[in-house]
Amino acid sequence: MKNIVLAFCSLILIATSTTAKTAVYKEEAQVIRCTDITLYGTLLVPADTKSSSLAIIIAGSGPTDRNGNNPYMANDHLKKLAQAISKEGIASFRYDKRSIGESKSDKINETNLRFTDYVNDVKAIIEHFRKDKRFTKIILVGHSEGSTIGALASTAADAYVSIAGPGRKADDILKEQLKAYPKIYDDAVKIMDSLNQDYTVQKVPPALMSVFRPSVQSYVKSWFKINPIDAVLALTIPILVLQGTSDLQVGVKDAELIAAANKNARLTMIPKMNHIFVEINGDEQANQDSYANASLPIAPLLSNAIVQFIKAL
Repeated sequence: MKNIVLAFCSLILIATSTTAKTAVYKEEAQVIRCTDITLYGTLLVPADTKSSSLAIIIAGSGPTDRNGNNPYMANDHLKKLAQAISKEGIASFRYDKRSIGESKSDKINETNLRFTDYVNDVKAIIEHFRKDKRFTKIILVGHSEGSTIGALASTAADAYVSIAGPGRKADDILKEQLKAYPKIYDDAVKIMDSLNQDYTVQKVPPALMSVFRPSVQSYVKSWFKINPIDAVLALTIPILVLQGTSDLQVGVKDAELIAAANKNARLTMIPKMNHIFVEINGDEQANQDSYANASLPIAPLLSNAIVQFIKAL
């Protein structure tokens, strides 16, 4: 199946726009056509060099677009990361995942979605950019759930960067997170246990429909089967694991588990950085408020660590 996906994908470069003469990178709109989906993305290419490494940025879970935004909040964390590393001479490509943003398609039904679809999409993107002579190396930079997608797809890459990646199976993390919501915790655990036994749950409480609605349960089943540690363990390429100490969604222990899984991995903690790359100097409320504030800069230590890692390859 993997080879079929790659064989039927083609990259089409469309409208190319260049910023002012003093700009350090050029922006190119890209379209990737595959057998069942068309992916839309943004390529940033350093303006003063004919070749560079390329960082492919993979968004996290849910309806998160290429910039790191979703219908409920906008903060541009992925866009800011792409711009930061491209200013340092490293090309970047970020894209709307299948069925998200500009890549939304009426032909895709969520009942047929599987976790491996996201992985195959990334492998297809890698295959196409391998044909672009401007790029000497391809590095996958996965954020949150995108970290797991990146780990599984990195068998076709030159290096792998995990940012706030889970170090445990998704159902284990969900059970831990849902302990803060005792009113729905027991129902959620029962549903997850049923899905892990390959049963479909028809009666889902309204409070849990967004996560466990029947139409998405096949995807959730495929997601629960993935162990990020197994994916990282299989890699033979350089690995950089990055984790913010103020992350409310993914903890330090997950980063430590990922880093410990592979001798090629290097772990770097970013002090005070939260899940969307912002340095937090206030309380938990300030942390949560940052998710809907696109004016906040990302932590410079994050982009610096990625740039140093890639330039040392």
